[in-house]
Amino acid sequence: MGSSTPAVTGPHAVRTPGPTSVPRGARADVGREDQAAKHELVYAAVLNLLTRLPAGGEIPSERQLCDAHRVSRPTVRRALLQLEREGRISSHRGRRRVAAIGKIHLPLLLTSLSDDLRAQGIVPGTRLLHISRLQPSADETARRALGTDRELLRIERLRLADGEAVGLETLFVTADRFDDISASLGLGQSFYALLNRSYGIELGSAEETIEAIGADAQEAALLGVPPGAAVLLLTRRTVDRSGAPIEYVRSLYRADRFRLVAHLLPTSTAPAVAHPLRAATIDDAAELARVFIAAWRTGYPAVLDPDVLEMWDPEATERWMRELITIPDEATVVSLAPDGGISGFTRYGRDAADPTRGYIASVYVDPAYKRRGIGATLVRHAIEGLAAIGFRDVSLWVFEENAAARGLYGSLGFEPDGTRRVEPEFRAPEILLVRRGDGRVASGSTEVGSHGG
Repeated sequence: MGSSTPAVTGPHAVRTPGPTSVPRGARADVGREDQAAKHELVYAAVLNLLTRLPAGGEIPSERQLCDAHRVSRPTVRRALLQLEREGRISSHRGRRRVAAIGKIHLPLLLTSLSDDLRAQGIVPGTRLLHISRLQPSADETARRALGTDRELLRIERLRLADGEAVGLETLFVTADRFDDISASLGLGQSFYALLNRSYGIELGSAEETIEAIGADAQEAALLGVPPGAAVLLLTRRTVDRSGAPIEYVRSLYRADRFRLVAHLLPTSTAPAVAHPLRAATIDDAAELARVFIAAWRTGYPAVLDPDVLEMWDPEATERWMRELITIPDEATVVSLAPDGGISGFTRYGRDAADPTRGYIASVYVDPAYKRRGIGATLVRHAIEGLAAIGFRDVSLWVFEENAAARGLYGSLGFEPDGTRRVEPEFRAPEILLVRRGDGRVASGSTEVGSHGG
């Protein structure tokens, strides 16, 4: 499998781009400019410009946009207001508008901040501020959360994203169990990674509360915000698989730099066996390759030729997965089986063919966990993750004869837009499905042919 080979689909899967490419969704619909509202055209043009502008880069003035697109100032203002509401641009020094600093998406999952940042192409960092030993009576809340009368370690860390201070964390653990952990945390190591690697601890579950507060003078100085600025206070109590408490942590996150993302299911449709989600890491590459190949080979005997079914080499696929995980501006999220393995995964990001639209690059489910709602859970998570960053419309490719996957996507609001393709390496027709966030029915052109990888 060469480095430019595109991925393929599993039982609940859609197409994935090559390892160094951005998601390669549908080509732009023919006739879209004639049908779209004028403000949508201005919105799309500015959105496309923002992909090339650095944070703080100035966008054209209202007058310039009016002249360039031959529209009225109210039309331009409507498009800019939508971009401001989505946090993509901000006003600066009066009427001048600039590209906003992108918000960090913080999934409400049992993951480490370091892993969440890496999954978004952001370099995490940590600065150790203070370590102290406390008698339990010194912090009654932490003592109760950890269920101990023993001495505690209190570890304060400043969390960084691409070198910028974005969070302030105060971690409490029992001193006798984790006496030597502070040195590793001082080197910027992920606490959860250390738990597993150095202590053999596997995470069980956590209870987290979230509230908005104002930063005091000391907190504001560390975070680089004005005193009293809004911050998000997250408190988390985590236990291992036996139910024993591991940590109690208070984290302050800058409200101007984070967006919280949660995936919710009604009780009646929740899977019988929980498969929690988390951001993928490089260490997951081998498991992702295993799930990918298993889903591919068991899902398409009636769709693809036998030689296509056997085209994936495990080692090459693992290397390829490592590259996919690190693609900027794309998220890879895995579902966890009860034994700790990976039961499925999804990848999503911006649609390269239409910058106003999100794109689900792939959804794969381990055949051992079919019909447990995992595929639907992953798709919903991708839809909500894309909505959280401003993409109401979402596209994906699926093999035309993959009836099971088409049924799943149809139940979640995806409809064919009329675009088709046949790629030479797979030799099977695919169709483009689009889910409209505003309820509109997808429509587009029809193309029969092939698109090179």
